[in-house]
Amino acid sequence: MIDKTLNLERQRILVTGVTGFIGSRIEKRLAQQGCEVFGIARTPPAEPKHGNNYYQVDLSNLDDTRKIVKKIEPDIILNCAGHPFGDRSIDMIIPAYKHNFVASLNLLLVASEIDCKRIILPGSMEAPIGEQAGSQRLSPYALSKWCAYEYGKLFYQLHQLPVITLRMFMVYGPGQAGRHMKKLIPYTISSFLQGSAPVIRSGKRQVDWIYIDDVVDATIAALEAGQIEGECLDIGSGEYFQVSTVVEQIAQIMNTGIKPVYDNAHSGQEGYDMPADTGTTCQKIGWKARVDLKMGLKKTIEWHKRQLAA
Repeated sequence: MIDKTLNLERQRILVTGVTGFIGSRIEKRLAQQGCEVFGIARTPPAEPKHGNNYYQVDLSNLDDTRKIVKKIEPDIILNCAGHPFGDRSIDMIIPAYKHNFVASLNLLLVASEIDCKRIILPGSMEAPIGEQAGSQRLSPYALSKWCAYEYGKLFYQLHQLPVITLRMFMVYGPGQAGRHMKKLIPYTISSFLQGSAPVIRSGKRQVDWIYIDDVVDATIAALEAGQIEGECLDIGSGEYFQVSTVVEQIAQIMNTGIKPVYDNAHSGQEGYDMPADTGTTCQKIGWKARVDLKMGLKKTIEWHKRQLAA
């Protein structure tokens, strides 16, 4: 039996990155559960549904972050903001540093100044924890997440800030659009729908894919669970699938004869390849993924077809 120490109903919860793929879904679920949800993002919402509870703020600015967070006085801070791209190019260094690391550090600083019951930081599957640290090349994205995780540990150990890190694996699903269209699954589906062959890099890379609804469920479970402060929990399926396998499954579900083109020139740039530790996560918060890859892909493909037809 998992100890649920936090009743989310009527809690004041701040969700950063609320206009993003993950943040928007979590915000919706929390609102449905009777929480008083406040949203922060760098960009305005696509729909004016947040009303007076939405704020447009760049969290890399400490003064602006402090002003808004102290105005909201949240019971819980859920950080879904960031620069979510794992490209290893030099152009990614500043955005990842600014919007993943500095933004997280600012939230930790401000959270330590208020009566915050819990703050959740997003981790990366490519940011190895414990004995895995230093065992492979990191992307700017993964390094920025790893630095935020280490500072989260510091705040917990030195200042007793109730920090939890959720180490997200490869999240996909309906709603992954806009700037996320360059990611493998939406890009492949979109290419097939347009009658073109997707160009796939790192086809042999093995990845743990996790459906968006499972990620939302895991986040809610982590918000409610007791005695997990200071933990870093893996949010994934616990299973490996090669990139090429995922592409082939998409093609099979869509019944297309289009053959993807594999670019092997980038085969040496794969990231960290280990599946999620689902056993520890289940033990700590009572959650495990429910949507398998085939079902998740079917739901995602149907969503993209509806978007194209709209």
